[in-house]
Amino acid sequence: MKIVFITLISFVSTSSFSQSIQDTIVAKSVINYDKLTLYCGVGIEVQIFTKADKIFEHTFKVQYIINGCMPSLSNEKMSTNNKLVSNYLDKKYGIMWRKQLRTDVLAITK
Repeated sequence: MKIVFITLISFVSTSSFSQSIQDTIVAKSVINYDKLTLYCGVGIEVQIFTKADKIFEHTFKVQYIINGCMPSLSNEKMSTNNKLVSNYLDKKYGIMWRKQLRTDVLAITK
């Protein structure tokens, strides 16, 4: 087992291996919250929160964070979070949830 692990490390670059571990830790912390968060609406013109958005949040136990022109996190962090949440939702619900997704959610396509 140790030989396989050492061989694996020798084939994988240190930075990508480190990033993979970091992504796993972030993913576990994202999924452990009662409500997952999806960031959307970065810019001056932001879509309003609708009844459909409220239904989506309740159905999939997700909370939309609608940013204006001054988001609370960097685009990179919001995009990373959204990708992790979308992977989780894909595993749990398939791709059906994407059809009800707001169009301004960062880094996720329908």
